[in-house]
Order: sequence, then C-alpha cells, then structure tokens
Amino acid sequence: MGEMAVERWLGRLLVEEAGFTLEEASAAAKANARFLDRFSLVSAISTAVVARATPRLPGGREWWMKQGERARHAVLDGNVGEAEAQVAELLAESAPDEWDPNWPEDKRSLALLREGANVGDEFVVGNGEGMRGRIRVEDVMAS
Repeated sequence: MGEMAVERWLGRLLVEEAGFTLEEASAAAKANARFLDRFSLVSAISTAVVARATPRLPGGREWWMKQGERARHAVLDGNVGEAEAQVAELLAESAPDEWDPNWPEDKRSLALLREGANVGDEFVVGNGEGMRGRIRVEDVMAS
C-alpha cells in the first residue's frame, strides 16, 4: 500500500469512525501519515488506533467535538501522540496513584506504598498517559 493509499484509507477512517469532516480528515491523514517529513506507516497506524477507539469513548463520535476537543486538535495538527495519551488515559483502568515507570525500585516503594499496606495488597498506578502498573506488596518493614 503506497503513501497516497494510506492517506485515503486513514481519511476515510477518521470520517467514518471519529466523525471528522472530509476536509479535516484529509488534512489530518496527510499530517499524521508523516514523521520527520517522511512517510510513516507507524504514525498512520497510531492515528487509526485512536480513531478506532471512538466507540469505546464516552459519547462515541461526539466525544471528539466536546470533551475530546484537545485530542481532536492534536490529530488535526499532526500530533497523534498527544491524542493517543488522552484516549489511552480515558480508556485505561482507574489509577488513583501516579507514578513514573522510570523511577528506580526503591523510589517506587517509598513514593507508592500506602500507609497501613499489608503483604498481598495490590493497587493500580498510572503515568497519566494510559500506562498502568499493578503494585503488589511483597514485604513490609516496620519503621
């Protein structure tokens, strides 16, 4: 599949799945099928994944016009990564605790271990971009 065919496919997908206008979809498809001024199938597929997530969003296609307006503008600007993070965070499991997956293990324990946690307790943490981690308490040291 060539670059033009990918752009046409992606444009149709943005119209059919996410409710973009033909003009918006055409511009967004062109912008999101490129990375560093070169054709990028990976960027195009990322955009398709975001569009295909639409039925799972609260309000479906309407989400893009209301709560998801920032994500919609990101797609229109060729920044699908920003839209991906918003959609992923919205669809991911609830995570009341924030964490950075790059933290070393000892920092994770100090920052995330809740007071009164017991061996075997599990809780979910998120990075604010749709990534989730499940933390399980294996040992508790008395302070």
